[in-house]
Amino acid sequence: MKEIVRLDNVSKYYIKDKYIIHNCSLKVYEGEFLTILGPSGCGKTTVLRMISGLEMVTGGKIYLDGEDVTEVDAVKRPVNTVFQNFALFPHMTIEENVGYGLKMK
Repeated sequence: MKEIVRLDNVSKYYIKDKYIIHNCSLKVYEGEFLTILGPSGCGKTTVLRMISGLEMVTGGKIYLDGEDVTEVDAVKRPVNTVFQNFALFPHMTIEENVGYGLKMK
């Protein structure tokens, strides 16, 4: 299977040594469905924001389709983000909101 997302020891902290994410590693392969579960404040959204480039990592590397994108701007990453509520287009269905980024690409 083709590896499409890889995190190698990714970390994020806002205050020195107060880690939100500490040495997180994972691989996602083409065709897989991944769910990130955890309580409020555990870092789920931070991981997704780092993958998309909306949040820079403190340490580690992020690879998309085998390319190191750790320092690549969000607008240049082949990733789309659909926010939970406030950023949805109210005139579109859920399916249309989710597909909008792909359609624009």
